[in-house]
Amino acid sequence: MPKYFYVYQNKTFGAEFHGGFLWSPQFANGWRPHPGYECMKEVRQGDIIFHSVHSAIVAISRARTDCYSATIPSSEFDEWDRNGWRVDVQYLLLPTPWIVRESDKLAMYKVQPSNGPFLSNGRGKQQYLCNVNIPVFEYLIDKIQKAQRTEKAREQIRDFLGCTPPPPPPPPPKKELQTIEDGCKVD
Repeated sequence: MPKYFYVYQNKTFGAEFHGGFLWSPQFANGWRPHPGYECMKEVRQGDIIFHSVHSAIVAISRARTDCYSATIPSSEFDEWDRNGWRVDVQYLLLPTPWIVRESDKLAMYKVQPSNGPFLSNGRGKQQYLCNVNIPVFEYLIDKIQKAQRTEKAREQIRDFLGCTPPPPPPPPPKKELQTIEDGCKVD
């Protein structure tokens, strides 16, 4: 069963999207471990990642590789140390990004794991990659699906995630017909 992650990519989304990867340094300034960078080491092939850019989920990806050690991928990453962690991913750019509102962040904060993406004040954490559990995954998928304007877009997301579509709603119950004395039936 895949694990789920949430990545904040404000500065680096373009380079990572076009290159088909996630990349983080291995350590924070001063060679200190950082939870967002340590989380990269947990990613395995098949895991699902939600991509946040300026408070909007703009893409979903599936890890094509386990995390591995890799040097800085390009000049867009020059502000960080050269040694890093990399995961190659397959991106699905969402036809309609979903804006994550403060109320959504607070709702997910209440059920997220300890290294989840949100703070108790309704803001996002200042870290690159965070863990997502099943309740947060389900919340995200529900909101992302509802944000899509077409059934084709929702189907594309379900296909990418390997989900089956929800069953159609049951037909409305048939009304009991009442018989009146002359034998006619009425609603």
